Amino acid sequence: MRIRLQFFHNARLVSAQYSLAYVAQSMYSLVIRRLSSVAIVLVVIFIAAGMYWLVSQKNQQFDWTQTQRNTLSQNSIAVLAEVEGTLSVTAYARETNTVVRKAIIQLIERYRRYKSDIDLSFVDPDAEPQLIRDLHIDIDGEMVLALGKTKEHVKSLREQVFSSGLQRLLRQGDRWLVFITGHGERKSGGKANHDLAVLAGELKTQGFNIANANLSATAGVPNNAAMVIIASSQVNWLPGEIDHIIKYIDGGGNLLWLTEPGEEVGLTKLAEHLAINIDGATVVDPLARLVGIDNPTFSIVANYPDHPLWKKFEATTLFPQITAVTANAESKGWQHDIVLSSGDHSWLERGDLSGNVRLGNDDVPGPVSIAVALQRQVIKETAAEKQQRIVIIGDGDFISNQYIGNAGNLGLSLRLINWLSADDKLIAIPTVERGDRELTLSLFRSQLIAIGFLIVVPAGLLFAGMGIWWRRRASQAN
Repeated sequence: MRIRLQFFHNARLVSAQYSLAYVAQSMYSLVIRRLSSVAIVLVVIFIAAGMYWLVSQKNQQFDWTQTQRNTLSQNSIAVLAEVEGTLSVTAYARETNTVVRKAIIQLIERYRRYKSDIDLSFVDPDAEPQLIRDLHIDIDGEMVLALGKTKEHVKSLREQVFSSGLQRLLRQGDRWLVFITGHGERKSGGKANHDLAVLAGELKTQGFNIANANLSATAGVPNNAAMVIIASSQVNWLPGEIDHIIKYIDGGGNLLWLTEPGEEVGLTKLAEHLAINIDGATVVDPLARLVGIDNPTFSIVANYPDHPLWKKFEATTLFPQITAVTANAESKGWQHDIVLSSGDHSWLERGDLSGNVRLGNDDVPGPVSIAVALQRQVIKETAAEKQQRIVIIGDGDFISNQYIGNAGNLGLSLRLINWLSADDKLIAIPTVERGDRELTLSLFRSQLIAIGFLIVVPAGLLFAGMGIWWRRRASQAN
């Protein structure tokens, strides 16, 4: 009996000890869970506070649209970086046209992310009819950009058009580009493949004025010409016309001269005056086949020398049938620079271009100089010193309507024009248009779509469900 009582006593002690251990373990687990929960809460609070601090320090926004239409392009940002001082934007939009006003505010806000000092104000055209007539406001929503005393009109809410307006605003004074005519040159407004309407249109959007000049009729280059363009003459020049160009150059004028293989047209005197040689033979580039061009007379340029013309420019350019342009010993204070060269595997072909063209003994192995830039300091009649610039390129097809859209030809062309017109700060920022896939609907169409999705489609599903239920019930009754 004593043994049995002792056994039960010991069993109770073990059970009590086990219960105490279980309770202690449970309390420990509970404390650990509570501490873990508190720690997690503290970590979440710490992370949230850190994120709030980062957001308060810098405004971050994310654009997840397919075309990034709510984000400024790098070109627009670069243009905006050149705008010094406060930019004033006055939008002439009716108070009742809330859609246009909202779109204008959204557009300006995108630019304010990179330049905070942009002032936006609205004027109701109905309230100021005389002002609208004086300013020649044509459309509801037209904007007038002002930087100091310079003003520019913008008639579209597209980023490209607004940024182009900023570029025009940055050009101080008129920029007249004079295209020489009368010798079969490419026409600045011509629509044919070999003409230059595409380039001229782009130049106009960036603030340049385009003019044509027949030197025989005008008796010289217009005095307000920012630069002269000779675009692939086909007919011989008269000696007096060449004298007009030389007089213009000696007076400090800028020139873009585009020549062609085999083209002479009486301009040897001008080449000698500039101390350059135009070979006349055609450059052959076998690497053109690597980009799908089965024509060896097309030259591909992908590497550019260290020159202000090519700052941040990495695009490949295409030159159909180009010739060599080289510089003689420097004369009259000119600085000659080779600004474009053909590839290492190219050569200057002096033989027949038909059949299987190969590098011969009379040919000149590449790289071949195909564009030369000339610079010198001149003193104008106003006693102000300026830098005179001239570029001679052995091809004019690359800026034609047919080829200017290929690779980086348009960007290269705009760089040449900006550099020659002394707009150095605009050289690296040609505006590139992004495809816009935004769908804009009228109020009626928007309401029609809303009714369709919110009423018609649910009603159709409801009636379809009721029809299925009715057929099942009828089949069960039978």
